[in-house]
Parts: sequence; structure tokens; C-alpha cells
Amino acid sequence: MKKRTLLIGFMIGIVMALGVTTFSIAKYYAKRDNKGVSVASGLYFNSNCISNVPGKIDTPLKNIDLTTVPGYVNPEGGDIFYMDIRNYDNHLLYNELYLDLEYTISFLKLNGEDCSVQYTDSTGAEVRQELKDGEVFTLTGRELKGGAARYESYIVRTNQATDGTDAEVLVMAYPTAPDYVSTAAEDMRLIGVLHAQPKDVKVGIDQEGFLIENTAEYQADWKSAVAGMSGLQYAIMTNGDDVSSSGAVKGELLVTWNSKMLDINQYDPYYLEAVESGRISTDGDNKTMTIKVLPYANVKITFYKTADFVAAFDTTMTQAQFEGYVKSTLAE
Repeated sequence: MKKRTLLIGFMIGIVMALGVTTFSIAKYYAKRDNKGVSVASGLYFNSNCISNVPGKIDTPLKNIDLTTVPGYVNPEGGDIFYMDIRNYDNHLLYNELYLDLEYTISFLKLNGEDCSVQYTDSTGAEVRQELKDGEVFTLTGRELKGGAARYESYIVRTNQATDGTDAEVLVMAYPTAPDYVSTAAEDMRLIGVLHAQPKDVKVGIDQEGFLIENTAEYQADWKSAVAGMSGLQYAIMTNGDDVSSSGAVKGELLVTWNSKMLDINQYDPYYLEAVESGRISTDGDNKTMTIKVLPYANVKITFYKTADFVAAFDTTMTQAQFEGYVKSTLAE
């Protein structure tokens, strides 16, 4: 497995400035205006398998309270995870040139047999490290250079324990450089438990809301915080409850938004799938799409302010109204 670098093309024209993808790093987002063109200058540190959950990074991995850690189930129901650590949110939003992130990533086998992690070292060589019981495996000085959307890949292999217990691996990553990023490492922490075998579960909603709602700026002055964002990301974190049947069952969620106030990102994969399958309905100003998700999923959908949003925001909009413009519920 060679280190993969994803180079994303650029768009000519007006680029809409978006908010950051995680709950905690919106405070690093800045907007610069130049001759009427808004340019986003964000800080991005993401993953496809583990989630942003602010917390201590100096706590030994084996002492972390697992009840606070989201899980990730392999969508294919297998025991191999292709995990990326990324410096981007989407094809338009990535760390700028010279914003080179260094990070540390750690792995701890919780359950299972013959678990390992495969990665590319600094020389370009492929390395496969076995994960031993009770021992934390840590990689330091990993780097994601800015200027394009890039990611580093890890292959985590797991096997059930001899007693049939589902294999689980705890993973944590956080930035260590440059200095102004490392000081916020606890806010930017990525963490998750990789569940090799799908549990007997049904999908439930654990958390939902605009990402900006969880920032200190929003808590202090919600209008000032929202005013600085051209794009607003809505996040839904799912969980699972025990049921009698088995298998990796996808649940259905209904995502409803006020289309008079917000436009959905037309390139969002959930939206595109809903359009293709005819699973979008309209009721007055509200639009609803039905999406399929697994337990322990972290769904993020970007919305843009409309002219009606801006007009209401400057006059009569309340915080409760803003937070109610997007809602998610379980499909019956």
C-alpha cells in the first residue's frame, strides 16, 4: 500500500466560504474579503472512521472512558478497516499552502486476536505492526502537507477473540504542529473504537445539531458566530441498541430542512443518493430526504444561507428558530 495523495482541482469563479467540519475547530476559521470574493482559510483535521471528540490527550489510552467514545462499524461487515487521516473537509476545503500539520496517532487493541495496523513510514516503506494485548502502539511526527486535499491511510486488521467476542480497536489522533495548532490539540482530538463485527443493533440518534452550536463563540454570542459562517454544517451521530436479529443493518433517517432559509449542498453524497432514488419530499417550505446510515455513523451535511435567511437573521430570527431549521428523526 503506497501512501495515497489526493489532489483536488480548483474551481474558477466565486468560492463560497464554508465552516469547518468538526465541532471544535470553527474558532480557527477566518474569512478574508478581496474585491468582493470571499476566500475560506480553514483548519481541517478529519477522518473517515474516527470522530472529533474534544478531550484529554495526555490520559493513557487504556484509561480512557469508553462510554464517551463513538464507535465505527465496518459498513461491509468485515474485519478490515481502511482508515484515513485527512487535512480536508471536501474538494473545496483543505488546509492552505504552508499549513503543514504534524500529528500523533495511537492504537490499542481492546478485544480480538491477531489485530494489526499497516501504514507507510517516512521512507515510503510499508510496515505492518501487530497490536499486542494491553500495549499502546503510537506513531509520532506524521505529516499532512497543506496546499491540496491529502490524507494518510492506515489498514487496521482485526479478528474475533477465541471466545467469540467482537474485535475492537481504540484509535486516537491529534495534531502536534505547528505550535498554534498543537495548543488546541485537545479540542481537535479524533477518537473512535473500530468494531470489526457488526453488533446486533438498530440505529438510533445519539447527537444532532449544527457543528457551530458546540463552539465557545456560539455559546457566548450565537449571532456573531453564525454571521461569520457562509456555510453551516449539520452533524448527526448515530448509535445502536441491542435487538434480537443479527447483521450490519442500515437504519433510515429523515433529514428535514427549511428550504426557504437554507439551501443544501447539491454535491452532498447523501443528497445525491436521495435524489437518484427519489427519496426527497416537499411539504411547504420544508424538504425531507431519507438516508441510510449504520450504527456509530457520523453524518455531516452542509447547508448554505439563502437571501431569506440573511433578511430574517438581521431582523427577527431567534436562536431557537435557527437551531430548528434542520432536524433529523428516525424513519418508522
